[in-house]
Amino acid sequence: MRKSFVVPAVVAAMTLVACGEKEPSKLTFDQVAQELAKGGDSFKGYLKGLDNKLVKWSGAVTETRKWHEDDYAPAAGMLVDMDGTPGPELFVNIGVDDLKTIKAGSKVTFTALLTDSADEQGKALIKLKVEKFH
Repeated sequence: MRKSFVVPAVVAAMTLVACGEKEPSKLTFDQVAQELAKGGDSFKGYLKGLDNKLVKWSGAVTETRKWHEDDYAPAAGMLVDMDGTPGPELFVNIGVDDLKTIKAGSKVTFTALLTDSADEQGKALIKLKVEKFH
């Protein structure tokens, strides 16, 4: 009886190791921003062509937001300045619980998935979904 338990446990452990966290790509903010500058349709094609859309970037939070996706599901996001010029360059979806620690003016380093572009008062932003804060 013990042998039948040990084998599945070893297989499960090996599977977890093999499916470990995916390493972020080497894409820089500047590279992705240049693609966004080419326009929304071009940017969507660029994102579809990426094998790894996971990035690890750092910036300064300019604003946090909380809203409801529907009547019951709260959502949150942060606007992030990446280049030190006025205004944000990123819109990052975060967990609602992250609003307790993420504040405007704070520096953040995060791993996130590139998802789309977003319009913020007429400016195109890179849209991401945070996977992990560092």
